Amino acid sequence: MIIETFISKKCSLLFLATLGGAFFAMNIFEPLRCDDLIYQFYWLEERTIDKLEPIDLNNRIDGFQEAFKSQVNHYRVMNGRFVIHFLVSCFCGFWGRSLFSVINAVVYVLFLRGCIMFLNLKYSWDSIIVMAILWLGLPIQYILWYSISFAINYLWTSTFLIYYLILLRKMISCEIEFTNRITLIIVVISIIFGIMHEAFSLPMSGALVLYFFLKRKNICRSFVYMTCGVLIGTIFVSLAPGTIGRGSGALSNIDYSELLLMKLDVFRYSKRFFAFLSFLLYIGFVNHIKFKSFVNEYLIEISFVVLSFLLVLALPHYSQRMEFPLEFLSLLLFLDLLLRSMTNINLKKYLCLIILIIAYIHIPFTIYYANLTSLEYKVMLHEYLESSIGKTKYKNVVIPKPFSSYVHRLDSDVEKQYISFVFQKEMIIDD
Repeated sequence: MIIETFISKKCSLLFLATLGGAFFAMNIFEPLRCDDLIYQFYWLEERTIDKLEPIDLNNRIDGFQEAFKSQVNHYRVMNGRFVIHFLVSCFCGFWGRSLFSVINAVVYVLFLRGCIMFLNLKYSWDSIIVMAILWLGLPIQYILWYSISFAINYLWTSTFLIYYLILLRKMISCEIEFTNRITLIIVVISIIFGIMHEAFSLPMSGALVLYFFLKRKNICRSFVYMTCGVLIGTIFVSLAPGTIGRGSGALSNIDYSELLLMKLDVFRYSKRFFAFLSFLLYIGFVNHIKFKSFVNEYLIEISFVVLSFLLVLALPHYSQRMEFPLEFLSLLLFLDLLLRSMTNINLKKYLCLIILIIAYIHIPFTIYYANLTSLEYKVMLHEYLESSIGKTKYKNVVIPKPFSSYVHRLDSDVEKQYISFVFQKEMIIDD
């Protein structure tokens, strides 16, 4: 009875608010970093050999019109994520980091709330288990907050993905009455989803087309419109001149031995995908009816993660960030399958209590180490700018393993290149 009272609905809402507050505390003290340094400035129409990135360092973005024109050029020389990088340019250029920190924390709360709605959880302890595992178990957590560019690319797009899947489910189950006006709005939403990020829209396009052919006898017209909307957006983002140009450059300079090693990394990092797949096959072996019911219910989502994995394997380059939608959705599906398999209610309650305690211990340390690495970055940047030869050194900071995926120290060659390029002085880090 005590546990029942403790993990009530109020506790679930308090935990959600705690996670949102923690996210804000991690965001607020972070300066502009990595890609954010580049997106402060106006993008040029052509890429030149002598420039790391085609930007005008003398022209900082200071309004919507300039941000829009900059992203038209960005579409030509970089990639097709027009909507995402328009927002990034606005935050990095003139809205500022403080406003982003507030909005990003709100998006994170919406993200968690969307995951709970997606799984259709009925009990507060189930909601707490899911939220805690998402806090503790998502891959490369730091991309969700430390960089404006990364957060909008992955947290914001993942949030859009979740609510779009909820919308799809309501449409398939005929919970929405589709008037012409509502259909038009949903088509526009579908196009926007399609143009946000190719790592999300390409597997979604494939999943929707596959679902159409498998269920074509029961498909309504609105589903066809939504599929066409996503396909239009996907074509827009994937066939951007910048995307094609950079892809051609990557293929022309490809090192097949390095490519093979990168593809092996895909198998090494796709832990959640393989855990879900293994558990699903196990369920199919022990309970065929349950397996069939689950696959039928989540056919689009399962198709998405499988196609996403194949997409990551097919790309001529590899970034662990590209696996985020694959790993995130695999984790959600795994949690749903796990919670359905746990029939002992008392076991769920005790699990909820244990994981809640672990999360509340983990949260303050995460905030501490996030702010510690933020301070280290600021001090190193100050030393670099003050030094006549651009020299700095790492501080005596040790990040324990449970927190290493939540923070990002200045250890990336790309980040050092961006700093050197933007401030026009080579950064030398004395190890």
